[in-house]
Amino acid sequence: DGNLTLDEFKAACELLNARLPPDDTVRPDELFRIMDIDASGFVNLNEFCEAFRITGQWAEAMLQSGDTCPLNLHKEEAFA
Repeated sequence: DGNLTLDEFKAACELLNARLPPDDTVRPDELFRIMDIDASGFVNLNEFCEAFRITGQWAEAMLQSGDTCPLNLHKEEAFA
């Protein structure tokens, strides 16, 4: 229906977390709450895209400033 439920999001995060190191796992409840901008209990496509747009801008700013990025990327790796 175009909306992502918390249960669907948790299932996707479970698959992602299975492939990530323990220190880098995603906390689905917290992330979902942040992404659900209108507090509807669902994340629609606009909210989902907005979360990644903001994250991308933040990561780029961190890399350009020379600060440590939690993504463990170096400028040359991120923009290669």
